[in-house]
This record gives sequence, structure tokens and C-alpha cells, in this order.
Amino acid sequence: MRISTFTPEDAFLNPCKDLIVFRRSIFSALQNECTQHIPIKGCVNSDSEMNSLIDDMYLLKLDPLKWKEQDHYRLLGLSDRREEATGAEIKAAYHKMVLRYHPDKQQQQQGENASKYETNCNIFKCIQKAYEILTDPQQRHAFDSVDPKFDESIPDPISKKKYESDPLAFYKIFIPVFNANAKFSKIKPVPFLGNPYSARKDVEAFYTFWYNFDSTRSFEYLDEEDTSQADNRYDKRYLEKKNKTARLKRKTEDNARVRNLVDNAFQSDPRLKIFKEEDKREKEAQKKLKASSLAPKKAALSSPSNTANDIASRRLAEEAEKSRLLEIKKQKELERSVLRQSRKEIRSKLKEHSFFTPSADLDLLEKRIAMIQCKLESFSSLEELDVFSAFISKQIQICQETGNVDSFYKNFELSTTPSLAAQKHTKESTEESQGPIIVTASADAPNSNRKIETEWSASEIQCLIKACNTIPGGTRLRWEKIASYVREHAGVSHTRSNDEIIEKSREIQKLGKSALDKLDDNELQLSIKKKIDPRVDMPSVPSSKDHESVQPWTKAEQLLLEEGLRKYPVSIENRWDLIADAIPSKTKKQVIERFKEIAKSVKAAKKPSG
Repeated sequence: MRISTFTPEDAFLNPCKDLIVFRRSIFSALQNECTQHIPIKGCVNSDSEMNSLIDDMYLLKLDPLKWKEQDHYRLLGLSDRREEATGAEIKAAYHKMVLRYHPDKQQQQQGENASKYETNCNIFKCIQKAYEILTDPQQRHAFDSVDPKFDESIPDPISKKKYESDPLAFYKIFIPVFNANAKFSKIKPVPFLGNPYSARKDVEAFYTFWYNFDSTRSFEYLDEEDTSQADNRYDKRYLEKKNKTARLKRKTEDNARVRNLVDNAFQSDPRLKIFKEEDKREKEAQKKLKASSLAPKKAALSSPSNTANDIASRRLAEEAEKSRLLEIKKQKELERSVLRQSRKEIRSKLKEHSFFTPSADLDLLEKRIAMIQCKLESFSSLEELDVFSAFISKQIQICQETGNVDSFYKNFELSTTPSLAAQKHTKESTEESQGPIIVTASADAPNSNRKIETEWSASEIQCLIKACNTIPGGTRLRWEKIASYVREHAGVSHTRSNDEIIEKSREIQKLGKSALDKLDDNELQLSIKKKIDPRVDMPSVPSSKDHESVQPWTKAEQLLLEEGLRKYPVSIENRWDLIADAIPSKTKKQVIERFKEIAKSVKAAKKPSG
């Protein structure tokens, strides 16, 4: 009796032998089909020869007009290398295929072999197209982005049952998928998925990278419309827009595919579950530590030393503090309500007179309403609003008596409404808060109760104004420098103290033009008036100078006027101010009147006599 000697190796070898027998059995059928177009010498006995025969069968089915459907790497025999193939390998493979399938290598014959020549021409055209695409970096990248051999499938999340059967199932399934998609990354190198012992920072870096994955895939290769075949530029733009829309859709779908891959991996990663449990334990440990640190305080609160009276007194103190804060809040809300009501009353008062603005001029009306609103919002106390309301009432009364509506806004802009903030300034104001003296108009009278040891002369006042305008606020030892300037330039022997300088500068700034009218020296008044800041428009305040006789122009003054007219042309905006500054003894008004007088006399001289 014969004993069977079947071994485990036979279980592996027998199916392989059967496969080889099967492949050889179909050779005769393939040979009969291929010999009509492709010469085959001998018998196919090896797997490489069989693969070559199958590739030849693939070539027979190619259509040059459908070149987008062909596998260019397979055409050149680079199926195994694909995107890893170098330029030299592509060139060598192309030359090999040209030597085999070039139409000139096959002699064109009539009759039954005529179709063989046409088939070789079609195959050669496809090979040429494949070589053209693979040697152009841009076209090759477009083809690699949609490589038909690339597997775009995404593995599903791994179940708990599969984990129990194979703890390494996650790495076996997802590592090949991530490695295949990594070739499309713009950023190199791409982080590796790792293993069960990878550090936490490496795992987090991996998922951060893939959740912000920037792909190089482009889908121009799949464009359905050929823009080069457009009849005109309008058709070309339409086709480009259509292709662009299709590319964007495919790009969005591919990004969603990668995101789905990362989500499934994140959901299935066993390391993340371990990290989550570690965070939970650490959080619980921190809670226990915090509770242990608060235990002594709780014990102290629950100790017998804290009697019921102590607890009650603390509660009463807390309630009293809450009541005080609530009372302060109510008081502030009441003050805000009263302020709103006061502003509303002032606006209503002006609205009754149409804001002293013609209703037809809407732009001017909006501008004046905004100006009044800003002024009202600048007051933060009820006393300031009361003072401003009294000022508005007085101005309304004056406008009604005089009938001059424009005078309201003229006085409104020029007036400085007294405020409580201004009344609270003291001598201890910092040097930085003091700016140059700007003489403004005011109807207030000087305070007669001020005590000054030595009377201020006109020359000292002039020097004080000039020093304050020359030495700006913020200068170190500003008031000492101003006092030294006044003593040196006013020709006095004594030096004023800082308090005297500050007090007198505030007095001049507050009194404004009324202080100038009290000076005896007319020429000094004129020179001080020239120091007034040009930003402030002076109101028409009657002065004694209007009743004085006009001083005649001297020859020197006339020469200065002519020189100024030549020096400053009409195109300059502040021409008359510059000319008046060049003539110290004359004002701007006198200069303009003199110019008109000379122009009138010149015109009269040019006019022909009767």
C-alpha cells in the first residue's frame, strides 16, 4: 500500500502550478489573435513574456483620438516605475518602443497585411503622445494627479472587534494609505504615522499636518473642453470658465476625501484614546490637589471659633456694601437721566427757532446740528449744562432783539462757555498742561481781588505773551525760562516768581481782548494784537482805535507795502496777512484800504479826460 506524502508546501505550490498551466493553455488563443498584427517568435514560457504579450494586446485596443484614456507609463513599459521614473528611463523606454513599432520598420503591404501597417501607425501615435506628456513636467504632473493606478479609496474606521483580534490592524491599514497620499503634499518631508510607541508630540504633529494638508493635485488633465479648438476669444473664455468650474469641483471633492481619511484615522487611533485617558487622570489629580489645599480653609471656617455672631456680622457687612454700591449705581443712573433731559430741552429750545438756519440749506443745517450735539455731549455735569443753557437763552434773546440770525453762531463759536472743570484749576497744574497763550475774546471782567505785589507794565505783558508763545508747554523749567525772558527783554530789575507768571498768563488767557484795551501804549497794543493766534477769528468788538484819526502813510511804510505786493502774489491764500506782518505799524485792514486807495487813483489817472 502506498502512503501519501502530502506536505504543507504542496498546499502552496499546487495552486501556483495550476495557474501556470492555465496561463499557458490560453497562449494559443492569444497567439492566434496577436500574430495578425504583432510578430511573436517562439513559444511563451515565462511570466515576463506573458506580461509582454498582454501589454501588446493592450496596445492593439488603443485609439489615438482617445489619448486621455490611455496609461502613458504602461505604453512605454514603465508600469512598475510610474512617477518614480527618471527622464533618462523615459527616454530609453521611448527609443525601445520606437524601434519596435515605428511604421517605417514595417513594410506597407497590400491585401491582408494592410491593416497591420495602420495598426502600427496608431500604436506609434499613442507612444509619441505618451512621450510628449511624460517629458513635459507640467503635463506629467497633471497626468500623475489623476493617475489611473492611484487608489483613492478610504478605509473605514476600525471596529473594536477588529482591534481585539489584531492590535496592529490600525497601522497595517492606514500606513499604506497615508504613504500613497503623501506624494501629493506640497510640504516635504511628510510626517510618518508612527507606531504604538510614538511620542505624543509626534502624533499630534502628524494630525496637525494632515488636517492642514495642502495638496498639489490638479485636474487639468480631465478637462472635457479643448480651448485650443475655440472659434473666437468669447468661446475660449466660456470653455475656460467651464473647465475651471469642473476642476474646482474635483479639487473640493479630493480635499473632502483627504479630510475623511484623517477623520477615520483620528477616530481609530488607539494612541489618542490612551492620551485622553492620561489627560483625564491628570485632571482628576489636579482636582484632588486643589481640594486638599482648600481643606484647611474649610476646616477653619467650620471651627468653633467662628461663632454665629461672626458669621452674621460678616453677612451684614456684605449686605451693607451691596446696598451702598446699588445706591451709587442708582445715583449715577439718575444723573445720566437728568443730563439726557437737559440736553433734550436745549435741543428743543433751538429746534423752535429752526437752529437759526434757513431750512433750504440742508447741508448747513446738518453741520450746525452736529456741532451743537458735540458741544452738548462734552458736558459731564448738570451745572455745566445749566450754564450753557443760560448762555443759549441769552443768545436767543439777543438774536430776537437784533434780528441778526448769523450772530448766534458767530458768538457760539467764539465764546468759551465757563465750565466747572475750568474753575477747579489751581496753581499746582503741571507744566505739560500749559500750552501757548492764545488771546480769545471774552466778556468776563478781570478779578479785582487778585493780590499782586508789583504792578505789571505793558512791556512785561508783551514779553510774557511772546515768551509763552515761543516756549511751548512740556519744556523743562518752562516758567523759570519765561520769567528770565520777561526780566531781560522788558528792562525791569526784578524777576517774577513762577506763581506770578502762571497767574498772569491765566488772567490774560481768560480776559482775552479786554486786557489789551486797558493798556495805555497804542503801539504796544498793536504789536500785542499781532501775536493773537490766527486760528481764532476775532469778533468785532468796538475799541477806541475806531474813533481815532487815521495815521498817514510814511514813505518807508509805502516802500514796504510795494515790496510786499511784489513778494507775495495773488495766488497765496494769506497774502494780506503776510504783507501786514512786513509792516509793523499797520494792520491788515489798513493795508487793504491803502491798496484799494492806490488802485482807485491809478484807474482814475488812466481814464481819459472828457
